[in-house]
Amino acid sequence: MHGFAPAGVDLQRYAAVRACIAEGDRPLADVLRDAELAARDWELADMLWQRALLEEAMEGGSTVADAFASAFAAAQDALKPLPPTDPETWAEIVSEQARGAGMPALWARGISAADYARMQRHWTAVLARGGESTEQYFARFYALSRAT
Repeated sequence: MHGFAPAGVDLQRYAAVRACIAEGDRPLADVLRDAELAARDWELADMLWQRALLEEAMEGGSTVADAFASAFAAAQDALKPLPPTDPETWAEIVSEQARGAGMPALWARGISAADYARMQRHWTAVLARGGESTEQYFARFYALSRAT
């Protein structure tokens, strides 16, 4: 999709605007104004990018979707810092979500859906490296699992 930029919105810009929208903390009009996009241009770009992603998926491909996911994650991570957490707290959050606590449990901790996505990416990478943080996480997670 090299060079594909409906209404001047290439994949990086599309992902960045989508990340701002996903934060859920501002009206769309404000997001578009800050991105210097007219609503009609965004609607066209959004429709054509969604179509491109759908068509690729229907053909069994994932190149554009993978590039979008990567660009979206990078854009979202750049918007706000992670909420302060340590391995034990992350284990508590994961345990709550595994038990079906959903968004109300996250909101009670002051964590938005976008924050949770950032945290998932961060802690997945941290825990994959192993070490003390991983040991702390699993010790707490297993303790919580045995308590329920």
